Amino acid sequence: MGKKSDLRDFERGMIVGSRRAGSSISQTAALLGFSRTAVSVVYREWRDKQKTSSQRQSSGRKQLVDKRGRRRLERIVQTNRRATIRQITAQYNSGVQNGISERTTRRSLSRMGYSSKRRANEEWKNIACVDTVRELVLDNCRSNEGKIKGLTEEFVNLEFLSLINVGLISVSNLPKLGKLKKLELSDNRISGGLDVLAEKLPNLTHLNLSGNQLKDISCTRRLVRVELPPPHGIQRHSQGSQAAHHSAFHNFTVNSPLCIPV
Repeated sequence: MGKKSDLRDFERGMIVGSRRAGSSISQTAALLGFSRTAVSVVYREWRDKQKTSSQRQSSGRKQLVDKRGRRRLERIVQTNRRATIRQITAQYNSGVQNGISERTTRRSLSRMGYSSKRRANEEWKNIACVDTVRELVLDNCRSNEGKIKGLTEEFVNLEFLSLINVGLISVSNLPKLGKLKKLELSDNRISGGLDVLAEKLPNLTHLNLSGNQLKDISCTRRLVRVELPPPHGIQRHSQGSQAAHHSAFHNFTVNSPLCIPV
């Protein structure tokens, strides 16, 4: 009689097919000429692990999410289609011994064909209620056609906003923020069009524009402090203004609507 270790893949398939057809272990062993132990073990391996080959499957790195884990992930997603990666990971880890990270969850779902309709870098919007945020720093993020997705007028209490090196070419897409006082826009590609700030940011008192490609500044509202890139050639300041020299920019204190050629 053939032993389990001697069985070929085709013979394993015959055992599984016979057992699924309704034959008992003894009937299958007598029909195919294998031992009852071999029939029992082969069928149990197929039933529990879907194993159909006698070859060892230990080569390569063991998957963190196997077939059973993928079925578990699929059930979690189908139960709540609006669940976030963090929620799916927490629910998955609650019932297993070896937990997985959020990165593994995202990669596994992507391989299973699931994709989120919103970008991963937009999940910062859910960190806190936007109407309670007073300071928001988005330095080194990437803008999309001059827009920062998620940055809306819902930030009604925002007083400080930092958009350093985000690739902005204009400020026309900034939302209206009535309480914003300090705005950091250094190291972008803004060349002008600052007149819209008077309407969108009526209480702005500090504006940092160092590291931009400014050609002119036109503001119809009073700004207490403006930080600009150093002008080329001879530095001239209007009478009544006070200038403090720094390596990267100049500080101008003005008491009237600002219009400074650079």
